[in-house]
Amino acid sequence: MATLYKADGSIEEGVSIDTLKEMQSHVGGFIEYLYSGNNVLIVNDEGRIRNLPLNGFMSSLYGAPLYGDIVMTRIEEIYER
Repeated sequence: MATLYKADGSIEEGVSIDTLKEMQSHVGGFIEYLYSGNNVLIVNDEGRIRNLPLNGFMSSLYGAPLYGDIVMTRIEEIYER
């Protein structure tokens, strides 16, 4: 299971990312994978141009500005299907 880090600072653990539709629903639109160590960040591909709020926690973790709600999971959860 994955963890959802919302732009408002709240966290939801154990979110399902079994389908594309679920991933898109968590981030509010088209998805993009970003890689950070052994983790995959699932972000809204249009977060910046849609003026989604800055996700301060995930931006500091990733080292670059990230916008909107973001799902983080282990690489294995994405690629061992």
